[in-house]
Amino acid sequence: MCWAVALSDSVHVVPVTCANRSSGAIPENAWTHLVVVVDRTNAQTRYYYNGVLDSAQDIPAEFTGALDVAGRDLSIGSSWQPFIGLLDEVKIYRRALSLPEIQAGCNQQRDSRGSAAYEVVE
Repeated sequence: MCWAVALSDSVHVVPVTCANRSSGAIPENAWTHLVVVVDRTNAQTRYYYNGVLDSAQDIPAEFTGALDVAGRDLSIGSSWQPFIGLLDEVKIYRRALSLPEIQAGCNQQRDSRGSAAYEVVE
């Protein structure tokens, strides 16, 4: 499974959309630390798996508006490609994280995760 980020800005009547995909794949049934950095300063979207850069894609120059578009939802998955799996500790920052921050977060989480095993409790 790869990850994709679809961004819409607030400047255009019909928002400019930028859809970038990671190059690598996340293994099934394994714990994975995923970080997606939207770096507006350097006009890039970067994907990190387990603290290692997987890929980086450019954000189009015409994509200039704010990412927090009023009235628009943040969604994980879509109607045409739903997310099927488990997510834990989703975090959103208003700035681009540095590589040392990403690696520290991964190492901290990895130490507390022995496996991807889970139990559904009703």
